[in-house]
Amino acid sequence: CLDALRKGGHVAHACFFLGPRRFYENLRHLSLTDREQICMTAISYVNHLFGDEELKRLQRKAARFINTGLIVTLSGAVASDGLEDGRVLSGVGGQYNFVAMAHELDDGRSIIMIRSTKEDDGKTFSNIRWNYGHITIPRHLRDVVVTEYGVADLRGRTDEEVISALLEIADSRFQDGLLK
Repeated sequence: CLDALRKGGHVAHACFFLGPRRFYENLRHLSLTDREQICMTAISYVNHLFGDEELKRLQRKAARFINTGLIVTLSGAVASDGLEDGRVLSGVGGQYNFVAMAHELDDGRSIIMIRSTKEDDGKTFSNIRWNYGHITIPRHLRDVVVTEYGVADLRGRTDEEVISALLEIADSRFQDGLLK
């Protein structure tokens, strides 16, 4: 890390930050040396390998792209920006780009964090479903899914292995129903 900094490199490239107020306070209080380790740059630079690809591949050695999702299907597809009834909850942002980039890099990984359940009108539902009518990340780009119950490494696995791995990180109240 220090060698990269001495050569004018950065620890991270970012376009924006999101977080609680304390996170921003900590950013504001970073020393100049620490702030210079973060390169604030254009979204197009962060989200794509295109343009200066050789350098970007070197900068993204063992890259980990971490995002959140709403629902994951037992095939490994993820819904992150909308519901199956057509309502849009957020923009896709760079999520699709990061997931695809993780697959384009020899040692990159995409990690999607999902809460195992959601509450609606006092009823609990699983966020791991057999099928869902809206998809942001297709099953062929499945990689790592994390819930509060563990980690499912899905990349390169058969559909049966994917289903089994996702069942292991599902809320136990829904495992039998999903298995059926």
